[in-house]
Amino acid sequence: MIKHYLKTALRNLLKHKLFSFVNILGLGLGMACCFLIVIFVRYEFSFDQFQDKADRVGRVTYTASFGNSGTVLARIPPPIAPLMPAFFPEVKYAARMFPRSVSVEIKDGMGDKGPARFEVEDVAFADSNLLDILTFEFTHGDPLTALDQPFSLIITEEMANQFFGTTDVMGKTVHFLSAYPFRVSGVIKDHPDNSNLRFNLIVPYENMFDIEGESFGPVLRNNLTQNWVVSHSATFVLLEEGASFAAVNERFPDFLAVHGNEQFRDNQEFSLMPLLAIHTQSQASLEQVTPANMNYLYLFIGIGLLTLIIACINFVNLSTASSLSRAREIGVRKAVGAGKEGIMGQFLGESILLSFLAFLVSMMLVQLLMPYLNDLTQRQLSFNLISDAWLGLLFTAVFLVTGLLAGIYPAFFVARFKPIHILKGKGYSLSLIHISEPTRPR
Repeated sequence: MIKHYLKTALRNLLKHKLFSFVNILGLGLGMACCFLIVIFVRYEFSFDQFQDKADRVGRVTYTASFGNSGTVLARIPPPIAPLMPAFFPEVKYAARMFPRSVSVEIKDGMGDKGPARFEVEDVAFADSNLLDILTFEFTHGDPLTALDQPFSLIITEEMANQFFGTTDVMGKTVHFLSAYPFRVSGVIKDHPDNSNLRFNLIVPYENMFDIEGESFGPVLRNNLTQNWVVSHSATFVLLEEGASFAAVNERFPDFLAVHGNEQFRDNQEFSLMPLLAIHTQSQASLEQVTPANMNYLYLFIGIGLLTLIIACINFVNLSTASSLSRAREIGVRKAVGAGKEGIMGQFLGESILLSFLAFLVSMMLVQLLMPYLNDLTQRQLSFNLISDAWLGLLFTAVFLVTGLLAGIYPAFFVARFKPIHILKGKGYSLSLIHISEPTRPR
């Protein structure tokens, strides 16, 4: 029976080629638009979810009210982080990270062309316990000790290949500002793009002062170790198991009362923002990655749903119109004994088949349009129907539900036709509104 239904469905598709093409393409375009928006929105909500301890990691946000209005900042004064674990029982680790660009020189790089010089962005001067808070995938070196020694350096695989032509670079030297040698103590995989943090090189926090020279370095170190106003270092915190961000935030005023600068603390406010909330909720300046605009995301979601709904309505209308043109076929089938359930099953099956073909078209369009979407959004979006199980199931559910919804009305509609009236060609108005019984002469 199913084989017969399939043959009939394919025969009808081939018989009405233009109708089939328009219906499949229209629904496929609607699905593709919706799917692209879903892929983009899901990416925006996926930031930093790859972190192993993401639910326990937060970043301290700084609100400074020294003018007419408060300024929210993603970086805070450097003296705060070392004091937090002792004051807050909820805090296991607190680590500072200061990103900047640095000119580096590779004296033993590729070939015999002499020293190679690079301007490297996203060089992170970080406390060693940042490796205990955030997740880094080491391919060489020990994460427990990689930043323990002064002038040690963790390098990404991309930078290692750029500097030396290989990732086997343990023990090699990178000179900062052509004068300060940093020895490679670890190699990590490139950080995922869906992260609020960017790293190319990671070096000890204290070496930030050393590369400023003997005259300015000590002055800068002395200033920043006492400066409770400057927005300087991003500060990340790992909470103890079971601890809450709210508990830390409630005690920040007490922390300032004990440790803060009495002259400024009334104009300062600090809070701990969950790492997973930064990309969608942060309104702070000095973010490494521009946060998502939630109004735009909601707008995109609305556009995606509206596009899919309009495509589905057009699909239902076209399917219903097509079913009306097959009234005589239905009459013959009923006359030879076909039941209402069989007729309904035939039309539902044809609708699902059309929806499936539209789904295949949408998948091809998604793959073709993905590079253009990446250029437009400056993201590295990708999608694989097989490996990305969650989205695969969602998209499959969309085409199944669409096929069922589009086929239900025509199926119930044509199943009500009375074969004798259809075959006589009397009294049935091919209207989407009603089916009138033939008028009997008085």
